[in-house]
Amino acid sequence: MCRGLQRLRKTAQEIVLRAGLATGFEFLVLIDLGAGEIIYCGTTEQTTRVGLPSYDVFKGKAVEVHHNHPRSSPLSVEDVLTAAHYEEIIRMYAHGHDGRSWGCEIKKRWGLIPALHKAVIDKGEGGFIEGLAADGLVDACGP
Repeated sequence: MCRGLQRLRKTAQEIVLRAGLATGFEFLVLIDLGAGEIIYCGTTEQTTRVGLPSYDVFKGKAVEVHHNHPRSSPLSVEDVLTAAHYEEIIRMYAHGHDGRSWGCEIKKRWGLIPALHKAVIDKGEGGFIEGLAADGLVDACGP
């Protein structure tokens, strides 16, 4: 992995954690992987979710999403559904306020949503990423 992307990931993580720790809200940063730059930072001023910006901000770009989870919980089903919905989202990361981070890279979109529902039923909220990874639909990854 190139050093520039590592620095961008670290910067994105620092932005969402600093802002989230200061306010208690979830914050979101989008990295344009093609341009190698941060293209969005923002919040919807909610403690348990954050919305994406207008689709025009990332349409047609390969992006990586970084956001914080004030309760230090892993990626949620909603996080993975959001990533699955937009072909532009290559990776999604959640950074917990306790210092832990979770991420996944979408490998195959076709069949992901039904498999996600099955994985939640089979593995529960805490293990569904592993179920999707076992099926080759996502790769679990860290920042």
